Amino acid sequence: MKKILPILFLLCFSLNSRAQQIELFHRVEVKLQGKSIVDLARLGIETDHGVYQHGRSFTTDLSESEIQLVEQAGFETKILIEDMSTYYRLQLGSVSNAVSDRSGECGNTGNAVAGSQYTTPSNYTYGTMGGYQTLDELYAVLDDMHQKFPDLISARAIVSDTIYTHEGRSQYYVRISDNANVDEDEPEMLYTALHHSREPNGMSQLLFFMWHILENYDSDPVLKYLVDNAELYFLPCVNPDGYVRNEMTNPNGGGLWRKNLRDTGDGTFGVDLNRNYGYEWGFDDNGSSPNPGSQVYRGPGPFSEPETRMTRDFCNAHEFRIVLNYHTYGNLLIWPWAYSDELAEPGLAVLGNLISSENNYSAGTSSETVGYQVNGSSDDWMFGGADAYSYTPEVGPGTFGFWPPSDTIDGLNKANVTANLVSGLSTLNYVQARDNDDGSFSLLNPILPISVQRFGFESGPVTVSVTPITSNVLGVSPGVVLDLMQFEKINIQFNVQFADRVASGEEAIFLLQVDNGLVVFEDTLRKTLVGPAIAVFDEPGDDMSQWASFAWGVSTDTYYSAPSSIGDSPNGDYPNDAAFDIISQTITIPADADYVTLRFWTTFAIEPNYDYVTLEARRNGRCLGIPVRSVHVVGYPVPTIQCSIVRWLSNRMGTGVHRLE
Repeated sequence: MKKILPILFLLCFSLNSRAQQIELFHRVEVKLQGKSIVDLARLGIETDHGVYQHGRSFTTDLSESEIQLVEQAGFETKILIEDMSTYYRLQLGSVSNAVSDRSGECGNTGNAVAGSQYTTPSNYTYGTMGGYQTLDELYAVLDDMHQKFPDLISARAIVSDTIYTHEGRSQYYVRISDNANVDEDEPEMLYTALHHSREPNGMSQLLFFMWHILENYDSDPVLKYLVDNAELYFLPCVNPDGYVRNEMTNPNGGGLWRKNLRDTGDGTFGVDLNRNYGYEWGFDDNGSSPNPGSQVYRGPGPFSEPETRMTRDFCNAHEFRIVLNYHTYGNLLIWPWAYSDELAEPGLAVLGNLISSENNYSAGTSSETVGYQVNGSSDDWMFGGADAYSYTPEVGPGTFGFWPPSDTIDGLNKANVTANLVSGLSTLNYVQARDNDDGSFSLLNPILPISVQRFGFESGPVTVSVTPITSNVLGVSPGVVLDLMQFEKINIQFNVQFADRVASGEEAIFLLQVDNGLVVFEDTLRKTLVGPAIAVFDEPGDDMSQWASFAWGVSTDTYYSAPSSIGDSPNGDYPNDAAFDIISQTITIPADADYVTLRFWTTFAIEPNYDYVTLEARRNGRCLGIPVRSVHVVGYPVPTIQCSIVRWLSNRMGTGVHRLE
C-alpha cells in the first residue's frame, strides 16, 4: 500500500492541475455583417451576455480558443481589451470605497436610482475577492445571520446528504420565516445565485436583501407580513466547485470560469449547469452545445450533474410558487420558454413586469432579451417540471461585465431589493393600487382615478381607500372592497371635495391604502391643482401639417386614437446611423398661465445600448424652467422629466405613436 498511495496522489494532482489551467480571455467585438447571433451560437459560443447590436456586432468576453473558432467560421473580430481578468481586477479597485454608488449605471433609466429608498444594512459586509465574498466568507455570513437572528433564519443546511459535487462539496440553503427552524405549511419561494461561477453580484445582492429583511422585520409591517406568512428559501451558490476555482486562480476577483468542474475525459472540464436541466434538454444545438469544450456544453445527459440534481430534488421536496435564479449581467429579466420564442403563460409576463417595474430591467423571453433561445435552462424546468413561476434576473449593465467595480456593488444590490420583495409578496395575497393619472389634478373634474391589480397567488378581499393629508381637501369618497382574480386589473375612481378657496398651483396630498386584513400597503400621492385648462396645441396624429420633419410620417398600423399616428419610421425599420428629428411649430403659452402640461402617448422599441430618443421643451433655444409632465410610455414607466434625454431600450425600432395636447 505504501507504494500505491503516492501514485494515487500524483494522479489526483495531475487532474486537478489540468482543471486549474487558466485560459486568457479578451473583450472582443464580433462583426455580424451578413451573419446573425444565431450563427454565432451554433458554434457553441455563449451569447447570453454581451452588447448586442442587431445586424451589426456582438461584444463579449471570449477565450483565445473561442476567438480562433469564431474566426475560422468566417466572423471578423476586433480585440478591445487584451486581458479581461486583469481588467476586472483593476476595475474592482479598493473595497474601502464600496459603499459609494454610481447611480446612473445601476439599472434604472429614470430620474431616481432604483433602490435609493433603501439604506445599506448595518451588518452587510464586503468580501475579500474584490468586494465579493469567497465561498467560505459566504458561508460565514449565513452562519452570522443565524447567530444574530436565530428565530428568523435557519441554520445553514446541506441541500442533499447523498449527492456531492465533483470535488466533494455540498450546496447549502437557509430559510427565512417567523418560525425559521420549522418547515411550516406556508407558501414558499426560492432565490438562487451562482449557477455560473463568474457572476458573484447575483449572490451579493441576495445577501443584501436577506440582511434587509432580518434587520427591518420588527419595524417594517410589510416585511413582517411577508416573513410571518411565507417561507423564503435561499440557495446562494449553486456551483461551489466553479466558484472556488475562480478564488484559486483570481483571489482578488476577476476569475472567468463559468461551468462546474466535471472532467469530460478529453482534456476539457465543466458543464454549463444552466443547460443541464431536464426540460427540453438538448432541444437543439443553437441554445446549448454537445461539444465538451464549449462554454455552453450541456453535459452528457439531462441532470447529469450533481449540482442540477441537488437543485432538482430540492425543488421537488418543496412547492415553490416563484423562483428567481439570479445571474449577471445585462439588466434583464427573462422568463420561459427559453428553448423557444413562445411565452409559456401570460401570467409570467404580468408578474415579470411587476418584478422589473422599479429597476426597469428589459423583460421578456430569451429571444426577446438576449436575442436567441437556450435549452436545458433552470427556468424552463422549474416552470415546466416543478410548476413554479421562474425567472432569471441578469444583474448589472454591460459596461461592468461579470465583475462590477467594488464601488457599484451597493447600488446594484439596492436596485434588486424591490424585485425580490414583490416576488415574495406575490406568493401571498398581494394587490397593488396605483395612481392612474399624472401629477396634476383638475379643479373642474375632481375625480381621482386609481388602477388596482392583484398579483398574489393567495385570494381574498382587499379594501382600497384614499385619505386626504392636506387641509385643502375636505373629503374623499369611501373605500372600495374588491376581491380580484389573480392578475385581474380594474380601474376605480374616488370623488374629491376641495375647500372653498383652493387656488390653482396648490399641492394636494393623499394617502392611498390597500388593506388585505393582515397588512396595509401605503403610497403617497402628490397632486398639483390646476384650474380651467386651455388647449394651446393639440395633435391628433393624422397629418404632418404642424411639424417640421425629416423621415417622420403618418402610419395607420398602430395608434392611440383612431385612425392614425405619427411615427419616425412609418414604413419599416430605420437605417443604420440615422437621426430623425421632428419639431413642432412654435407654441404660444398665455402669459397668465401658471401651469403647463405636455402629455403624449408613445410606443416603440429601439436597439439596446445604441439608440435613444429625446424629448425637449425649449424657449428661444434654451431649456424651459418648467417640467414636462405626464410622459406615458407603453410598457416602460418614465418619470417626470425636465429637458433631459430619455432612453428606452428594447430590441428594434417600431412605429412611434404620439399624441400631444
